[in-house]
Amino acid sequence: MDEKKQGWTAFLLLICVCITLGAVIPIGYSFGVINAPAQFIRLWIFESAQSRYSTVLGDSQLTTLMACVASMFQVGGIVGSLVAPGCNTKLGRKGSLLVSGALLTVAAILQLFCRMASSVEMLLLGRLTGGIGAGLVYTTQPMYLVELAPAELSGSVGVFTCIGITGGVVVGQFFSFDFLLGTSKHWHCALGGYVILVIIGLAPLLWFPESPRYLMSKGNRGKTRAILVRLRKSEQRVDTELAEIEAALAVAVEKSSMADVIRNSKLTMPLIIVCSFHLVQQMSGINAIWLYSVSIFTDAGFTLEVALWLNFAEGVLNFFVALFGPWMMASFNRRIMMMLSCLFSSIFLSLLSVGLELMSSYQKVSYGCILFLSLYIVAFNLGLGPMPFFIGSGEYPKCACAMFITLWPIDRDLRGVATSRCNGLGQPDQLAIQLSAWHGVPPPAVGHWTVCLYTLLSDMPLWIPPDLPLLAGDQEPQSQGCGAFAAERPQVEDQVKQKVKN
Repeated sequence: MDEKKQGWTAFLLLICVCITLGAVIPIGYSFGVINAPAQFIRLWIFESAQSRYSTVLGDSQLTTLMACVASMFQVGGIVGSLVAPGCNTKLGRKGSLLVSGALLTVAAILQLFCRMASSVEMLLLGRLTGGIGAGLVYTTQPMYLVELAPAELSGSVGVFTCIGITGGVVVGQFFSFDFLLGTSKHWHCALGGYVILVIIGLAPLLWFPESPRYLMSKGNRGKTRAILVRLRKSEQRVDTELAEIEAALAVAVEKSSMADVIRNSKLTMPLIIVCSFHLVQQMSGINAIWLYSVSIFTDAGFTLEVALWLNFAEGVLNFFVALFGPWMMASFNRRIMMMLSCLFSSIFLSLLSVGLELMSSYQKVSYGCILFLSLYIVAFNLGLGPMPFFIGSGEYPKCACAMFITLWPIDRDLRGVATSRCNGLGQPDQLAIQLSAWHGVPPPAVGHWTVCLYTLLSDMPLWIPPDLPLLAGDQEPQSQGCGAFAAERPQVEDQVKQKVKN
């Protein structure tokens, strides 16, 4: 095998699959499972308030509580993202993932027993705790996989986050069917059922290696080399990669805190790029679709049973399109993919908004809405779905990479909370989609067009490079999209050559 090129190994693939199964899929599961049993949860909240507090909740109060149940997961994600840097520094990537697994397990237990205790507070606390665990996963999982993988696979392993979330949505939708756990007696089992995935997926993590870069930053050169030998098999490749890690850490001697990243003028535009990608992704309407798609279909005139199957079909479509993410990112120009994704997502969301307006007058328009929704899901996964999850880890220097990854879920969850609250108040279906397409302030379709515009203007320094170097195996980028750090590369390369020669 070429020293400079190394494909997948069975061990690396096993790590990616287990981490995705035990940490990422439960997050998508938590999004997908809450949709179908919402009417049973709403009724249970009404009955619990009446029996425990002798209070009869009104319709608006129930709607507000349901919005809190949905948005509490995003609130927890913000908290988890804020504590993630300290957790990663003190416990390492592996330790942080184990902590997130423990939090997800506690959250599942709270949700499993909330109905037995007739405690709405347990349900809210369970969603909050699960969100904290999700924030840790969002921050740690991409970093862990990227640091374990060889350079040419760093972009490909990053896509596991998107695949895990979309797959988790499908699993959650499946188990929330009324012939499984989506009933008035078993909805709590559906909410906490992901704990089985956490145990199966994260139990092998105890035997998986720690991140080589983290161990090297702690001065454990011997352990770092042993792990690289276990991962790479090639001694020459191990020596080269070990020298690269040492040289990179020698250049980035100072630690970067979140405040340092925000104050650093060199990082201003890269920070805007990372946060804007996540902002546009989360304000694009995807949360509204997964949280309220059943309501959209029932308002379109379909029965609840048909709406549940349509919702599941859209989830399956989303998952299978997401599977093509690694191939698309490696085969096509990513700048063009992001432009096309934003462009067509905006078009199909606008058409969906028009269809929702006309649906009450023309029943046959509902079939067009299903088509527009399906086309939107395909367009979303062209770039908006996979790209934001690993642009920071592949695009920016390692000294600031951790802080960039930390800011992703904070930005994402702030958007998610806003979407959940808007969805929970007023008309949860049409309002959410219309806000995503062209109504409301600010309209995310404008965000789509803005990203398209400044992606197109590639001559502007520090905006979007002509071809985002998301896969480290790509050719050297032709622009200075991260030109502020280009001066570091010769220094690192000279140190690597010297160390390998010695």
